[in-house]
Amino acid sequence: MSNYPCFSTGSLEQLQLGLHSAHRKLRADAIFRFDGHQQSRYFPRPMHREWQINPSSLVAALIFLGILGRLIELVLPVFVAAAGRDLSFSNDTLGIIAGAELIGTVVFSLFCAKSLSLLGARTLACIGVVCLTLGNFLTGLAHGAGSLIGLRFLAGLLGEGPLLVVAVTLLGQQKNASRVYALFMGSQMIIGGLALALLGWIDSFAGFRGVSFSMTALTIAGLAAALLTPSQKSTAKAEPPLDRMFQTDVATLVLIGMASFHISVAAAWTFMQQKGAFIGLDEAASGALLAIMLSGGLFGAAYVALLQTGRVWVLISCATLALSATAALLTNSPVVYAIAGTCLMISWNIAVPHQIAQLGEDIGAKRRLALVPGAQGLGLAAGPVLAGHISAPGQYTGVACLVALSLAVAYFCFWMGYKSVRGD
Repeated sequence: MSNYPCFSTGSLEQLQLGLHSAHRKLRADAIFRFDGHQQSRYFPRPMHREWQINPSSLVAALIFLGILGRLIELVLPVFVAAAGRDLSFSNDTLGIIAGAELIGTVVFSLFCAKSLSLLGARTLACIGVVCLTLGNFLTGLAHGAGSLIGLRFLAGLLGEGPLLVVAVTLLGQQKNASRVYALFMGSQMIIGGLALALLGWIDSFAGFRGVSFSMTALTIAGLAAALLTPSQKSTAKAEPPLDRMFQTDVATLVLIGMASFHISVAAAWTFMQQKGAFIGLDEAASGALLAIMLSGGLFGAAYVALLQTGRVWVLISCATLALSATAALLTNSPVVYAIAGTCLMISWNIAVPHQIAQLGEDIGAKRRLALVPGAQGLGLAAGPVLAGHISAPGQYTGVACLVALSLAVAYFCFWMGYKSVRGD
């Protein structure tokens, strides 16, 4: 039963009394509509008028914020190669620097995701853009490994973490989530490819500092996108993320699959520019080739966005990514390296939209979407650390084995999600 008075239209006096009582109880927080044949109905109204945002503009803004949250992952080969060359860091140290940033995004997603409902998307996005801009700028001034690890962790925690929680949560709630997320992935490939080519060229004459300052300039543009996100706060009670993560249900298996899948992606992608240098490519040429690989992933995103693709691709892409990543890591041919790297990106772009849709649409765990950046970030953080520990310049057999093993685990998790929906 409602706490508010229910009455039917009748005499004028009764109607006036009812309106007066309703006004006192609701304090102007509700709207009453009357129907001559039905009881009055209650419609909540926000205390403040919300700035009306065009849905297309909102999706575009969320995509750009998500790209900023994923920027370091997209340009990681150039970032790592420049830091290793200019600051004389080993692969082990480079892996820890890259992993620290991605761990920061995981910590935010698991422990701080509820700030989306407490602060609102617009405030949280603005905080993320400002902190990431500051982190990128200070990175260009750092020299020691310890300071870089600390700065990149904070950039992930306070910058990329908030941006990804806002973007992934709101994009995952759109209709046709797999297609919307495919558009997100395709946009990552376009902007990431351009950024790789540009940063590779900047690295050839300005080095690591030039790369960091260029990333700073790109991040500042995110303020315009942040202002297009909704400002209202959610009053819905959120599930405790950590409690849900440790439940042995199908949704949790899919999240584990996402983490394992992204271990393989990050392990293979982190040292791709270093691999290019090993087979004889210079910084500018290697950066341009990586940009072509990344842009090639647009075909995978377009395939999902434009066609009615089946969810079985969440499984097929695990196999194609394993084959392409292994070939790219173990070949000595620039041609095979380029083709395999492009296939790796295509597989990644086909897989992730279906993973998001499997969790949010097929299984119906939309409240777990805020955990997706944490699951992905866990894999993206672990991948570079593990790959750096078991590799050296020119030696990537251990990385290829890591890729195959993590994709086997991911395949099993996604198969369980696929099987549960089919009812087998």
